[in-house]
Amino acid sequence: MSTTDLTIHPAEDESETRRLFEIKQKFTRYKPPDRLNPTIYRLFIQQKFSQCKQKIKEILDDTPEMLCEYPLLLRGQLAREEGEICESVEWISKALNTILAHPRFCSKWEKVITCWVNTNEQLNYLNLLWKHNKREMRKKVVGCLIGLFYWQSLAVYHVYKSPERVKKSQDVMLACPKINSSADMLMFLAKILDEQNETGAAVEAYKRSIEMEPENVDLIHSLGMLYLKMEDQSNAFTTFGKALSYDANYVPSVLAIASILQMNNDWDVALSKYKIVAADFDHSCAIWNNIGMCFFGKSKLIAALSCLHRANYLCPLDWKVLINMALVYCALRQFASAYHFAAAAYAVNSNNASILCVMSLILTELQDFRNAYAAYKKAIKLEPKLWIARYNLAIFESRRSNYKEAVSILRELENEGLNYGENKNRLNSEELNQLIEKVRRRFEAIVAIEGSAVPEIKEEEK
Repeated sequence: MSTTDLTIHPAEDESETRRLFEIKQKFTRYKPPDRLNPTIYRLFIQQKFSQCKQKIKEILDDTPEMLCEYPLLLRGQLAREEGEICESVEWISKALNTILAHPRFCSKWEKVITCWVNTNEQLNYLNLLWKHNKREMRKKVVGCLIGLFYWQSLAVYHVYKSPERVKKSQDVMLACPKINSSADMLMFLAKILDEQNETGAAVEAYKRSIEMEPENVDLIHSLGMLYLKMEDQSNAFTTFGKALSYDANYVPSVLAIASILQMNNDWDVALSKYKIVAADFDHSCAIWNNIGMCFFGKSKLIAALSCLHRANYLCPLDWKVLINMALVYCALRQFASAYHFAAAAYAVNSNNASILCVMSLILTELQDFRNAYAAYKKAIKLEPKLWIARYNLAIFESRRSNYKEAVSILRELENEGLNYGENKNRLNSEELNQLIEKVRRRFEAIVAIEGSAVPEIKEEEK
């Protein structure tokens, strides 16, 4: 029977023990790169920025940058919070170099792009980001890339001046490889198309974005406002109703529907809509302005004036409120007060022909014919196709016994035709032509019979 050798070799055992001890010492001396991440995050949310920057500096001194993506990212956020945009870009660029196209980093990059617009640098980065991703990775980063293009186009839009900004911003968006897969991109594209008066394309862009996000009430409301701008009240009303079907308390759509009802002289229903939102938004100038004009439509002039004064208190420089107050004072036959508010509206917005028309009527009632005539002429110069200014000028000339001049103005209006919207609450083109023809013939009859008295014009024709 053989025996087993159980002899222990002390030298070998000691060397193994020493080796394990050295490994243990190295392991205990090793400092993980993410050991201070909770600390710097806590300092950041406590807004102790100086201490946070000091800790990040210590981490970067002890650890290679390739292992410090979070400290680099947080350092970029700190620079952005302090307004150092260029420095923020540098730090976030270093973080992006550690893990290219990581969605967490790209979201921070998007926010920096809104403040920092170095277009060539951004485009170079976007091209690099797209090329360096493998085909199987593109699906993961496509949302990130769309966000980058979106924020870049938004930054270009807000930095450059019109009309250059619209063209540049549109070029950036059209360079996006997946523009049709982002509702935000399509919504912004629709806004730019609307500014270029391409309303048809803007409507299609809104519709496509709504197909992607059918319950997005902001998109639906924006489409309704575009219909309202196109004077398509039927589609606008339907679209606003669709938005309210998803959110019955969505204030912008409630106000839009109330304004449509108001334009169609449905004062009581419009007031009921305004009262719904006025309880929570009694600080809104637009709401009180519209409520005041509803009372004006119902001939409750004192109530209208009270609401408009409140709107004027909330927004003293809103020219629409000022001119509405002038109209109410005109109805009250207080022409001096009316002129005061009309002049204030003109001081705020001197390029609006409608304000000049109201001022002309007030000056006529104040017997200041020279300035009234000058205001009519300036209004027509600002907006030659504004039919109401030319029609009122003809009436003004007739009151000064200048019937030939009045007939000439009315003939020009008849010959040019009236491109006016056929809304229920307004005279359409045919009715206006009939009215102008009727007044013109009356003035021609006066011209033919010298010394005849001025025929009385009915209130409706005025």
